Amino acid sequence: MARSNKEPAYKTGDVVLSVAGRDSGRCFVVIEKIDESYLALADGKLRKVEKPKKKKYKHVKPIISGAVKEMSALTNKRAEEIIKNAELKVSEPYASLS
Repeated sequence: MARSNKEPAYKTGDVVLSVAGRDSGRCFVVIEKIDESYLALADGKLRKVEKPKKKKYKHVKPIISGAVKEMSALTNKRAEEIIKNAELKVSEPYASLS
């Protein structure tokens, strides 16, 4: 089934948030677009860059577009740093509410 026009177009290097499944609430870096329905995702900890997780487009939402500029230089440690920074940027607007 093809993606609907309402779903965002993901690119390699984007940071996304899992919204479904047992990894719900975790951030990942998009390693590659597999096909019209699936992305390959890694977080550097549980899902390494060498063995990314396959997840449907509809089960993630975008956090930061183009967070990784050079995919060939992406390591597990770098993926962890990018995700940590992305999580901080997302939580900053809510810090004043607590």
